[in-house]
Amino acid sequence: MKPSSEQLLEAYESLWNNRILDRNSPAREITSAAIIRELKDELTHPRVRVKPEQKFYQAIERIVYSALSRDEKVALIQLYAVILNDIKE
Repeated sequence: MKPSSEQLLEAYESLWNNRILDRNSPAREITSAAIIRELKDELTHPRVRVKPEQKFYQAIERIVYSALSRDEKVALIQLYAVILNDIKE
């Protein structure tokens, strides 16, 4: 069963529990914005930022080895892949 946008946001937060997310938008937008920041490495100083592909690999590894359900893992990985493709265009 595919997780809802709210469940996906909760899954993201469980992996990156030190991230402060603005809860004034719909859950899908919050999750997407957080993933964009993650892939662009915006929380790191500009001189030490890595490429989005490297951040993608690190995020996928973290998701795969997490305690999330299979459906949550698949949904998060799919969302990461879509956003990575959008960033690269």
